[in-house]
Amino acid sequence: MEVMDSNLGHLPSASRGDGEPAGFRYVPDFVPEAEERELLERLAGLAFREARMRGVAARRTVVHYGWDYGYESWRLSPGAPLAAFLAPLRERAATLAGLPSGELEQALVARYHPVPGSAGTATPRCSGPLS
Repeated sequence: MEVMDSNLGHLPSASRGDGEPAGFRYVPDFVPEAEERELLERLAGLAFREARMRGVAARRTVVHYGWDYGYESWRLSPGAPLAAFLAPLRERAATLAGLPSGELEQALVARYHPVPGSAGTATPRCSGPLS
């Protein structure tokens, strides 16, 4: 199945046919529970900054490592080195991808603010069946 978009042309279907998105792999317990708790504590202490695009603050704040993205300029520039506490996670991700860890040059940590009246994300409601 192909999807047609006036800006992007023909794109392959986003699904592999087994319900999972193409290019993604679910790995149960990729981050063990004890490590997850520690990561959440460390992430909470980061200096998140506003992501402002076209003069409008996004519903998320961000921290960039490796490469920094200028949301208003649309440009990449060298950023802060990866936080040491994230290095084991990068190693694990590189192993999973079959890459040397040094090839994973960028990390983005995004904190999404809850949307009032939702379960945390803004998902449009559909009035009929999707095809």
